[in-house]
Amino acid sequence: MERLKATVILAASFATCASSGIVLLKRLGIGTVVVNLLDATLIRAVLVPVFIRLAGKAHWWAPRPLRALYDRLRISG
Repeated sequence: MERLKATVILAASFATCASSGIVLLKRLGIGTVVVNLLDATLIRAVLVPVFIRLAGKAHWWAPRPLRALYDRLRISG
């Protein structure tokens, strides 16, 4: 929820650039707003959870030295 609030605040701040009289700032503002909102909704809310679910245990892979440290300290993960 905090990420969504941060994204909305960031999008609102870049939207002020879109109201500028300079065409380059308008393009930058609109493009940044669109990319931030797509990242927050499509990527982080849909694709990442789906990938984590599909990858299963392979997603939580750790290198051998780190896995040994986890086992020694009895950290599961």
